[in-house]
Amino acid sequence: MLISYCYDNQAKLAHANLLHKQLALVAKAMGLKPKQYDLRFNEGEAAVWGEVTLHTDTHYIQASKSYRDLVLVRTCKGREDCEGGVKRYLHVNLLLSDPAAFAQQVEEITDKSASGQAA
Repeated sequence: MLISYCYDNQAKLAHANLLHKQLALVAKAMGLKPKQYDLRFNEGEAAVWGEVTLHTDTHYIQASKSYRDLVLVRTCKGREDCEGGVKRYLHVNLLLSDPAAFAQQVEEITDKSASGQAA
């Protein structure tokens, strides 16, 4: 996915809205109710894309162009925990094409991370 929007706020916001929508579908596929997660866009400056984050009490999922089309997935200990467990990555194409399968992959890799197994 090649998008040139470092200095194009409309394109940046359109892409952020798409990721926001898909992460909302991930939350739904994970069986989360709206009060069980935060979904936010941390807009970057003019030359920075920023990130869209789905944050629950146990999961931290962050999509950002700076991750080269990879979505950060890790465990956390509450919604105040922004450092969390071991970083794992899933490709953004899975998030965009099949949020339910993405959610399943998130659960699999975070279950392994939480139990101390290699993912």
